Amino acid sequence: MLAGRYAHEALREMRPRISWDKVNGIVRALPGTSHIAITGGGTIADRGLYAVYLEDGKTKVGEVDEEFVFESRPGDTFILGTSVWRMINIAPDRITVAAAPGAPARMPFWRGEGIGRSFELGVIVGDFRRTIGERLDDPDLLPWLNATYPIDSRSAWNLVEYLKRQRDATGVIPGDRSIVVEGFRDEIGDPRIVIHSCFGRRINGLLGLLLARQAEQKLRAAPQMLYNDNGILLRCPDTQQIPLDLFDGISPEEAENFVLQDVMDSPVFAGQFRQNAGRSLLMPRMAPGKRTPLWLQRLRAADLLQVARQFDDFPVVIETIREVLNDVLDFPRFREILRRIASGEVQVHTVENEVPSPFAGSILFDFMAVYMYEYDQARPDRLSQYVAVNRELLAEVVDLDTLSSLIRPEAVERVERQLQHAGEGTRARTPEELMEVLLRLGDLSEDEIAARCAGDAAAMLEILENTHRASRVTIGGQPRWVALEEQELYTHLEADACAGRILRRYIEHHGPVPLSELARRYHLSAERIQKVAAGWGSDRNMVQGRFRPPSMPGADELQWVYRPNIERIHRQTLSLLRKEIQPCTLEEFTPFLHHWQHLDGHDRLHGNHGVEAVLDQCEGLVLPADSWERDMLFRRLSGFTPDVLFHALGSSEWVWAGAGQGRMRVFRRGNGAAFIAPGVPMSETSGESARRVHAFLSEYGASFISDIRSGTHLSLAAVNNGLAELFWTGVITNDTPAEIFRLRRFRPEEADAPLEPVQMLGPRRFSQKSPLVQNARRAMKEIPGWRGRWSLLNHPGAMGPLLTAEEAAALQADALLRRYGILAREFHQREDLLSWQSVATELQRREMRGEVRRGYFVQGLSGMQFALPAAIDLLREVRRTGSAQGAVYLVNGIDPGNPFGPGIALPFGETAMQRTPGTYIAFHNGSAILLVQNYGGRLWSKEGTSSELVTAALQELVGLTRLPGDMRPVKHIDVEYINGSRAALDPLCEVLQKIGFVRAPNQTLRYEGFR
Repeated sequence: MLAGRYAHEALREMRPRISWDKVNGIVRALPGTSHIAITGGGTIADRGLYAVYLEDGKTKVGEVDEEFVFESRPGDTFILGTSVWRMINIAPDRITVAAAPGAPARMPFWRGEGIGRSFELGVIVGDFRRTIGERLDDPDLLPWLNATYPIDSRSAWNLVEYLKRQRDATGVIPGDRSIVVEGFRDEIGDPRIVIHSCFGRRINGLLGLLLARQAEQKLRAAPQMLYNDNGILLRCPDTQQIPLDLFDGISPEEAENFVLQDVMDSPVFAGQFRQNAGRSLLMPRMAPGKRTPLWLQRLRAADLLQVARQFDDFPVVIETIREVLNDVLDFPRFREILRRIASGEVQVHTVENEVPSPFAGSILFDFMAVYMYEYDQARPDRLSQYVAVNRELLAEVVDLDTLSSLIRPEAVERVERQLQHAGEGTRARTPEELMEVLLRLGDLSEDEIAARCAGDAAAMLEILENTHRASRVTIGGQPRWVALEEQELYTHLEADACAGRILRRYIEHHGPVPLSELARRYHLSAERIQKVAAGWGSDRNMVQGRFRPPSMPGADELQWVYRPNIERIHRQTLSLLRKEIQPCTLEEFTPFLHHWQHLDGHDRLHGNHGVEAVLDQCEGLVLPADSWERDMLFRRLSGFTPDVLFHALGSSEWVWAGAGQGRMRVFRRGNGAAFIAPGVPMSETSGESARRVHAFLSEYGASFISDIRSGTHLSLAAVNNGLAELFWTGVITNDTPAEIFRLRRFRPEEADAPLEPVQMLGPRRFSQKSPLVQNARRAMKEIPGWRGRWSLLNHPGAMGPLLTAEEAAALQADALLRRYGILAREFHQREDLLSWQSVATELQRREMRGEVRRGYFVQGLSGMQFALPAAIDLLREVRRTGSAQGAVYLVNGIDPGNPFGPGIALPFGETAMQRTPGTYIAFHNGSAILLVQNYGGRLWSKEGTSSELVTAALQELVGLTRLPGDMRPVKHIDVEYINGSRAALDPLCEVLQKIGFVRAPNQTLRYEGFR
């Protein structure tokens, strides 16, 4: 073990500590061995205790647990023994204290397992219980107890009454010849089973593992198990029947085999393995006198145990099993108890009670003490106890057959240099280290050895040859050096077992190896290699395929590769790709974002295809309804009018859905489940008209407004109110976008009266100004239209199939990448989607598949950034050519083309970015030059901006008053403040007046844009 025969690439602690010359029977030190021996020596395991000393440094007061120390600071007071102490100093291995009598203090705590009752003592206790149980009805029992044992009459009476209550509850008092299995339900109705066994915790721990497995097989769910000196408690999942027949069908031989397997998954095994690994120099300290925290030791031991389990004969694992079974637990006595139960010498009694027996009370108290202070958390399964990289992850996210297109030749070469000890810091410095290289890599030529030595390779080889540790062999007519202890392996190369071992070792220490390379190096035919490799079929770590990049020789041949090596190459490739990216500034990123979002004047879209492209980029984005036409489509499409939108969406491929009062989103038909929770319920506060419309659509499906009106018997005003309420709460939709954009906002304060249609008899008698006539006219104006059909949003055509959280995260990741090109947490936080962790996990999978790139692309954003390859190319092009279009254009504050928001500060001093429909930012060559708030009510200009650029930005602002029809947000602009001062007092006042603003008496400026 210390000679590195179990060396593993994944764990540094498994590397050789000494050089073992098997031929000559000599052990030699390697560089660093003496340091490890000094810092890691000793047989007393570190149990995480800090010694407590007085200020003289000599008087030891006691010890406290490491975790208690981590929760303490100098100056804290605590109780130890019968005194109160104040912490003066906390060193790496001790605490210095001073007396603090009378000060308020807290109790320290210790974590650990008690030794427990021995089997012999347990038999004595059981014999005592059985003896008294047989004499409970004897009137001379109390005098006999007083005379035989050192107890008074009251103690004897309490003892007898306690045992009588137990006999009344279970019928039998458990002792050395009886075990009682008691079943009952706890306060919330969950089944609990107590196995009363007096043989001590060392026996009951093993018995508990066995009975927990029996209960799991009967209930199809793993119970919680707790044991102590007096018995075992099983907390089972809720079932109709409590399984009390746990001992039925138990064979002593099968039970022993199960316990031997299951004990390795127990916490006690992990703790003992950590201590044994520390004694075996597998977990050395970093420096003398420096303490390694216990929790870090646990993590390192867990990693070491995961690797050690891959070897059937790992010495520390075998020793830990022996120690756990014989020292911590009592496996021989456990087998004896099983044989006694099988032979009937120990009887098993079962009983089911309504309430627990007196003996069960002590075990229940221990169970409550364990779980009373636990946090709410899911119970982990057995596999999640080990912190390790899942070897199947790469196969799940990457198609191994297409991996050659994802990895880089430089990554292959770099990993091979590390595996072959040819890189810096891995070459042999001494003959002993060269010996370890030969044992690890196998046969090497003199040139290959020279490349793997940091000193005089010839001198090292001469020492190894003279000390009979290395020798020359000839393979395929070429001389090689091998370790002398492996010389026989190469002289029998014709044997499949020897050839398989040599070929496998060569593959394990290289990247993808073509068959021709193996055949050439060992002078073997391709047929012989395939025959030898057939024995690797059951080993999932040995993979065959085409993995080399096309630029490498042998890329078109079949290759063998060791799966952990290809994982390292893949990770190295990702690292190289990330390092190639140079982050850009925010001013360089903004022109890219405007190009990507088609906001740049030279990159605008046209026609039906342009509408499709804009909606595709904005899928799932929630925006105010008015902003869709005015701020999204109008600024991205040349010659846009509402008719262009309605004509382009005649195929009903897109679905519009409300997302709150006046806000809505759009998504492709069938993708709704990725952005909307399925089955949006009706609100309990919905109006009567909304309930009637919903009931009608649920029964009859998609319907025109005339059908809805006649089928619900509602007035026109009530139908309008019901449709508006249902749409804006995300319950219904319409297949004609024109109807949705005409739909009025829902006003909950409006009454539904009159609900029923009102007929005006003798209309001439009604004045044109009467409320009834006015309501009818208003209803006719507010009606959305008569062409589209209204339908419930929650149907498969719109929502698509139900999605898992991972599938929804995948669709949302698609949408965000299409929207931003380069995605960071700051952009994700602006949208109502799944958590960033869910989306980032999906993006990391795509990075593994080569679909996206991860890196630090934009300065000022959070470090985890993902980008499409096309976006990276566009960013490079924008940075290379610059942004010199010269145009000034407005971008709305809620537009995804606006990079500013939470986490990204504006270049206007302390001004906060308000992402509202009334906020606009004027950009010039990617730089923000003017901030507009409340449709011009407040203006903020960037310092140093020329008056010409400000004038151009203000011209864009006043252009809002000239937009056609319903897209016009305001008819006039009133500027109240400029850069925090009254508008008429700022130097920009003259610029505003030149373009048509008029000064008002209250020191504001007004632009009458609408004529």
